[in-house]
Amino acid sequence: MEGFSFVSRGLNTAQFFVSELLCEVKFVKHFFSTRLEGDSKGIYSSLNLGIYTEDNSENVIKNTKKIFEEAGFCSEKIAYLKQVHSDRFIVVNSGNIEDTKGLEADALITNEPGIA
Repeated sequence: MEGFSFVSRGLNTAQFFVSELLCEVKFVKHFFSTRLEGDSKGIYSSLNLGIYTEDNSENVIKNTKKIFEEAGFCSEKIAYLKQVHSDRFIVVNSGNIEDTKGLEADALITNEPGIA
């Protein structure tokens, strides 16, 4: 895929994609997760990041920490939403980060450093 490079960080860590084009924009930190190298079991056997699934929540938390830290993000300030394909996005900041949990939208955006 033109504009993308695959980054692999060893056998026991999460793998992800980054866009070479977005990497040129210095203030945009990003990654695209894969389902490889996760801790989830059974039907969720993968790098499941779905906090709104019936997967074991401890595994989802481990998966989330693994991919965010591997990609260079702080896993302490993560905003969550129920992703639905739509034209809705939510602006997130330190004041509303907890309020995003359970909201339905297609994307989250922020201009505040340290929020993922």
